[in-house]
Amino acid sequence: MTKRTCLTFPLAALLATAAFAQQNTTMGVDALRFNTTGWQNTAFGYEALRANTSGSCNAAVGHWGLYSNTIGFCNTALGSYALASNTAASQNTAVGSSALRSNTLGSNNTALGESALMANTTAGNNTAVGFSALKFNITGHSNTAIGESALSANTANCNTAVGACALAANTTGKLNVALGRYTLVNNIIGEANTGLGAQALYYNTSGSENTAVGNNALESVATGDSNTALGRGALNSLSSGSENMGVGRNAGNGLIRGDGNIYIGSQAGGGVESRTLRLGHSQIRAFISGIYSRTTAGAAVPVVIDANGQLGTISSSLRYKEDVVDIGDRANRLYDLRPVSFRYKSQPGQVHFGLIAEEVDQVMPELVVRDLKGQVETVAYHEFIPMLLNEIQKQKRETQKQKQENDALRIELAALNHRVEAILLHIRQ
Repeated sequence: MTKRTCLTFPLAALLATAAFAQQNTTMGVDALRFNTTGWQNTAFGYEALRANTSGSCNAAVGHWGLYSNTIGFCNTALGSYALASNTAASQNTAVGSSALRSNTLGSNNTALGESALMANTTAGNNTAVGFSALKFNITGHSNTAIGESALSANTANCNTAVGACALAANTTGKLNVALGRYTLVNNIIGEANTGLGAQALYYNTSGSENTAVGNNALESVATGDSNTALGRGALNSLSSGSENMGVGRNAGNGLIRGDGNIYIGSQAGGGVESRTLRLGHSQIRAFISGIYSRTTAGAAVPVVIDANGQLGTISSSLRYKEDVVDIGDRANRLYDLRPVSFRYKSQPGQVHFGLIAEEVDQVMPELVVRDLKGQVETVAYHEFIPMLLNEIQKQKRETQKQKQENDALRIELAALNHRVEAILLHIRQ
């Protein structure tokens, strides 16, 4: 008698086969159990693609992968519970435990990482790469999340987050772009924000249309809109305010509240200011084209600058003035000043005319301009104009008075001459 040896396999595991009509491949208990007309499916794992009936071209590898799929096609699930709830959605890719686990009707989604897009149900065209990326997204579509917990709380549409925890708290905010670790991490409802750099727009919650490029740019702003920060740490301390711009490393630092400010390579002038332009920080020269030899079309006024670097003009309207009195004799000290000619040390070839500020300080200190350290810097030459006018008017009054006196003397002299002539005529007779 010949002894027969039988190779037995557990009934729970069906060997792969491609011989039957549907060209499906299965391995695992109840894998593709209810399939009827679905074809070219691959199911490896306990109850993988269990409910599939007519869905085709699906691949499920892992415990309960694509468990509920019935008619969905061209889905790929790799990992336990990946796409487990999917029924009729198609062209989804889930790689990782519980990736796209709750998806039912959402199509064209890609989830790579444990719990990526785990709560998604009906939304489509989402891409999640990383642990818990877009984890709680349910109906938001057209989102891209790459990095651990990126857009993990999102429910809105059309957001892009690249970096660990980027846009992690976002719920209903849409059209946001976050690139960098913790970028826009606290944003909840803010829309159309762009953050490029680690922790850019870190504390923003509801502000919209902000742009931050650089690590920690606009890091502290929470509710402001339409701010632009370009450079590491630009507008870093701003907590509330809109339409501010900072260009350069740490540009606008120090500003806490304010609107409509522009800082280019400059820090803020204080914690609170608005509608202020600050340009440069440590430069010692400035060149601006389009000014020299160009005549303005309308009425023009001179531009002056103070020791803080603030530009402005001089207003002469009475509505800006108080304590208005005549100059009187206070301009008499002008006669004690010494006009000189000189050459600047930096321009030895050209002769200039003016005053020595230190000498003016001894005679008329109110006409001297000092720097931030209190040192004498220059003379407020524009202040001389009304004082010189005052002296000219005084001279005119004195001249008129002298003319009147001279006229009176001429009349008196004429009378005397007439009397002398009369006396001489009388003598001759």
